[in-house]
Amino acid sequence: MTATSPEQHVKDLLQTYRDALNSSDLDLALSLYSADGVFMAPHSSPAVGKAAVKQAYEGLFGEVDHIVELSVEEVVVVGGGEWAFARSMTRGQTRVRASGELHKDAVWQLWVLKREGEGDGKGEGAWRIARYSFSPVE
Repeated sequence: MTATSPEQHVKDLLQTYRDALNSSDLDLALSLYSADGVFMAPHSSPAVGKAAVKQAYEGLFGEVDHIVELSVEEVVVVGGGEWAFARSMTRGQTRVRASGELHKDAVWQLWVLKREGEGDGKGEGAWRIARYSFSPVE
């Protein structure tokens, strides 16, 4: 069995985030954030900490359903392997829950991730989202 690189762990986390987004799975989305995580959406104040991040996602998931794919453009691991920066793009559609209207959805995403806890028992903590910001492009 080969070891999985930190970059692949980050890519896997981002695909899990996509799954949480597409299923409006609040618990899964929150499980990906660090305790002091920050969610920064355009035209909004940052949601700082798990309680605020939870509230932000409750609002998001209550308003729209996502039907998106996520492509990871770049992952850079720094800080002795304890931190990573990633850049990705999601493309697809959102469905407004109140009306059923479909809208194109494309956003660039910037992620700051950090390792937390014991992880897999091999001294490799689990990657968590420390900071997340995105910018619509369409």
